[in-house]
Amino acid sequence: MRLPLLATLLALIATPSFAQSGANDIDLDALAKQPGFTVTKKVENGEEIVEARKASVTLRKASKGVTGSDSKSAVLCAWQIYVAVKLAADVCFPDSHAELRQDLTDAVGRIKRFIVANSLTPVTDADLDAYVQHEAQQAAKRPRSASVTELCSGSLKELEDEGHAKRRSEVDDLLAEPRPPVMNPCL
Repeated sequence: MRLPLLATLLALIATPSFAQSGANDIDLDALAKQPGFTVTKKVENGEEIVEARKASVTLRKASKGVTGSDSKSAVLCAWQIYVAVKLAADVCFPDSHAELRQDLTDAVGRIKRFIVANSLTPVTDADLDAYVQHEAQQAAKRPRSASVTELCSGSLKELEDEGHAKRRSEVDDLLAEPRPPVMNPCL
């Protein structure tokens, strides 16, 4: 998915972030015992910092809590964007563009399964489905503005023109390597 489309969608749809509860309770020392994780400890400005790495993700625990970043692509961020794009497509094309809408539905589902399988804190399908349902209800309450009409005829049309294979390939690339889903960096 291209950056201009995503920036436009986020500005128009303005969804609140899905936050996983318990992120600050992650035991990074215990992660050191799990396959694929490396954990290092260091002191910065007199404060102990613990970092756990797996694949492209770095989790950093300091006195202010745990933060995560992904040098490849932040899966939680991508999932929220796909949810927003899917909801926009459902508003823009309720009775047409079936392949695009199905690809977006599939992407949201595939990413959701990745999040549930790889999350370091308990999260369920139901938790993620509740977020999608909430966002759908909020989107239904918003009036359809000129900006949304422009989005429907412009950016979403461009996404459709990319074709099924490219849309599927982008999700395949996102999910190719198991790693903890994180929110940062988002765009």
